[in-house]
Amino acid sequence: MFAFFNQFSFVVMIVFGLLVLIGLMRWRRTAWGQIMGIVLVISILTGVIWSALRPGGSSVSSLEEARTQLAAGKPVLIEFYSNY
Repeated sequence: MFAFFNQFSFVVMIVFGLLVLIGLMRWRRTAWGQIMGIVLVISILTGVIWSALRPGGSSVSSLEEARTQLAAGKPVLIEFYSNY
């Protein structure tokens, strides 16, 4: 169960945030049409930002290619990240 929340923490936080936003807007007696419009806009913006900030594919396809670049004598940036 913990692995699920670890892998999908961003999605879970966004859904929780949207539910809190909907609850607050209903408490303020906002019309359902406005609420759904705002939730739709926030969801689209979140999806666009998430897609834009995801790391791209690797420029190195093998271990030998990485070793060659490291031995070339030029600075090399090595980035470690998790897709979670």
